[in-house]
Amino acid sequence: MACINYAKEGNFDMFVAVGGGSVMDTCKAANLYSTKPEAELLDFVNAPLGKGLPVEHPLKPLIAGR
Repeated sequence: MACINYAKEGNFDMFVAVGGGSVMDTCKAANLYSTKPEAELLDFVNAPLGKGLPVEHPLKPLIAGR
């Protein structure tokens, strides 16, 4: 949530993830939720935990590498 909130406040043009899977997943979540700021955390998480909503809004560019 801290990363998502930071991304919302920063209104960045793109995202860069460098590192392992957790870093990349966190960056993808920050991109997803900062481009849909009204979404709740569990909106895009699959059921039975979340609503499993499809991602139908544009995301910002994301570059990821290890």
